[in-house]
Amino acid sequence: MRARTTWILLVLLILVAAWFFAVEEPRRRATERSGRSGTIFPYGPEEVDRFSLRPPGGELIVMERSGEEWIITSPVVTPGQRSMIDLVLDQVVPGRKLEEFDGVYDFAPYGLDDPFATVILFNDRRGRVDTVRVGDTTPTGPRAYVRVNDEHAVLITRDLMHNAMRKNLFHLRDKNLFHVIPGDISAITVNDGNRRLSFAREAGGWWRTGPRYRVESSWMDAYAKRLSETIIRSFDAETTDSLDRFGLRAPGRRLFIDGPSGIVSISIGRVDEETVHVLRDGLDKVVSIRTSDILPIFEVDPEGLRSRRLAFFDPNAAHLVRWTSPDTTVALRGGDGAWVAPEAGDAAVRGQAVFSLLDDLRRTRFDGFLDDTFESGASFLDPLAVEIVIEDADGRLLDRIRIATPLADHEIGGSLSSDALGRLPVHTAARLRRRFESIGAGLMP
Repeated sequence: MRARTTWILLVLLILVAAWFFAVEEPRRRATERSGRSGTIFPYGPEEVDRFSLRPPGGELIVMERSGEEWIITSPVVTPGQRSMIDLVLDQVVPGRKLEEFDGVYDFAPYGLDDPFATVILFNDRRGRVDTVRVGDTTPTGPRAYVRVNDEHAVLITRDLMHNAMRKNLFHLRDKNLFHVIPGDISAITVNDGNRRLSFAREAGGWWRTGPRYRVESSWMDAYAKRLSETIIRSFDAETTDSLDRFGLRAPGRRLFIDGPSGIVSISIGRVDEETVHVLRDGLDKVVSIRTSDILPIFEVDPEGLRSRRLAFFDPNAAHLVRWTSPDTTVALRGGDGAWVAPEAGDAAVRGQAVFSLLDDLRRTRFDGFLDDTFESGASFLDPLAVEIVIEDADGRLLDRIRIATPLADHEIGGSLSSDALGRLPVHTAARLRRRFESIGAGLMP
């Protein structure tokens, strides 16, 4: 019985060994010959130092790494669009081969004698130069024929590689007019020959300079964002030798943008329907962009852009609010929703009502403006109806707001944060007083 068991085990061992050498080992070797992971190249896109692309019907484009970025060195020298170049390279390297035909000597049936596109890869680390020829798409399925170097084999890949080869110079070059974050734009100046408008970002918003006043930050922020996202629609001239035909020899309009790298000047040339020719400092090329990306600031009415808000303090930073009127002076201290009245023995008051008062102040708007600033126009604030002083937790002044009632049909008000004086709707001071009375703790007489 024991001998029979031994023989059975021996026979099973022989069968397993036969299966391994007859089936599994040939399969492993075949997989090894075709690439362990079915890839075309034994390296990734990060190892490619430079490569050239000849797209269908296009000129040869040569790209070279420069740190984390790409530089196009031919047919023009210009920064490359990193995301687009990486996308093209990722379709080629390491590459996925779905099938492989060996022993091919006639490449015409696959469209590889006159390739649809050709890519040459330079891998200095491995000392390799690999040529990839992309031929026709297969008759069935989303696939394409590919030949690597001078091998007598045809590979079949996904047609994403075929589609990636359609990118031309315009697709691959950098098309951003600026490289700046909107929040890093600190000043914008407009010169159209007849006037010069300057806007500066400071004190938590945008100001016009000369004369100085607050402008609508939402409009300026949107315009700065639009500038930062401006895309070049066409490259009209690679040099500045022919500026006359683009209206840029003596441009009537110029835009100056102050950012982290200094001031960038943009000359505005001829408008062609929805695009305009421009010339940007440092680019040295004539390009076209959409008129809606750059021209609105030339058309804006600076007085119409002026902000009518009374105050611009940050209510979340408020830690002390001091109310002064002809009959009373009251201070409130707190933050994080818990407010007290120190002069009433730290009696608790309604924190939500304090925030409602602060919100009302920020939403109050001028009906019109006086020529004097807040600091220079003290004579207009008589008789004074109310003064509200707001400080932060460190005792720093956030704002001082004053409202006077000199006439029956309107009131005069102003704030340190707006540095403006203007007319306010009648009963503004009375409305704010009712807000203050609602805070509680018997604050008002």
